[in-house]
Amino acid sequence: MSLLSTISISGEIALVTGGCGQAGYFVVKALLSDETYSSVHVFSRNPTHSLQPNVQYHAGSITSESDIATVISQVKPTVIFHCASPITTGSAKASDFHSVNITGTNILLSLATKSEYTKVLVYTSSITVVQKPYNLAQETQPYFHLSQDARKEFKSQPYPFTKSVADATVLEANSKSLKTCCLRLSTILGTHDQQTIPPILNATKGKVGFRNFQIGPNITKVDILSTRNSAKAHLLAAAALPKNKPGVAGELFFITDGQPVRFWDFVHDVYRLADPKNCPRPEDIWIVPTWLVIFLISLGEWVFLIFTFGYLSPPGLKPYQIRYLTEEATFSIEKARERLGYEPDDDRETRMKEAVEWGLNEMDMKRELVRKKE
Repeated sequence: MSLLSTISISGEIALVTGGCGQAGYFVVKALLSDETYSSVHVFSRNPTHSLQPNVQYHAGSITSESDIATVISQVKPTVIFHCASPITTGSAKASDFHSVNITGTNILLSLATKSEYTKVLVYTSSITVVQKPYNLAQETQPYFHLSQDARKEFKSQPYPFTKSVADATVLEANSKSLKTCCLRLSTILGTHDQQTIPPILNATKGKVGFRNFQIGPNITKVDILSTRNSAKAHLLAAAALPKNKPGVAGELFFITDGQPVRFWDFVHDVYRLADPKNCPRPEDIWIVPTWLVIFLISLGEWVFLIFTFGYLSPPGLKPYQIRYLTEEATFSIEKARERLGYEPDDDRETRMKEAVEWGLNEMDMKRELVRKKE
């Protein structure tokens, strides 16, 4: 049976850009469980990991017009899920975010619009594409890239800036021949994670040793999104677009689990699952002022840039990400409920256990690789 029995697209050919990343991987997995899709294809820069059976993988760059033209010509996709993007905790520079999220998205939209086969494009966007405040934020809030200090923000916050530009571009591309929409995802929880659970797990294994430290007071809430609910929303959007359902094409939707949690409660739950014997007690936690952490990270970034002559971007958390940890970040999903029929139904505890176990296994494998090289 189909994962989403309400979806009735028949014989669709799906192409998932970034299908080896976390969000894309679970979209692919959901597509494979939905018998109404006749074939599933993944377009990835380096399709050598997170591979799944019964999927056809195509290597190429999202920034290469010839690569994208080739895969669209060969696959003839009727539905495209555009999930490709650099991760925020990696070493990608601002120019990399611009190349993938803006240039790559423009190329993909141009070629998809010209294709006689492609009728639907669903873009994997982010909650960070709108300006603050994030207190049950609505889709109508202004775009991040339209803020007064837009140029400055691009250099300091390339991910939300470029995702914001891409989000707007995808909506503008909506037409009778190519129906588009954007799904603005909150922080994703599940396996195949490279940027949410791993930094927390590092603290439990002594690499950082900060499990007894907390940045700012534990008073703000954040929205989380399970990998299953994320994939579910993607398939619902793809199903609704060709049906000309009112209020879907050319629209954007916040997607979360609808169950906000205090950020540091979430972190401590990860500690508990990863290392229950050494999980810090409330009285053992040291609260560090947010401003001090941001200052130290900013100082470290400047030192890193000086010694690498600006050719490399500092890895790890960025100052703007620290601010997100200590500010309210909740979003309304009523629009997705009403227009897509989206209803989150996953179990967070189960998904968290899976994510922690997967993350610990990944850490062990990386240590083993390092040991063998020594």
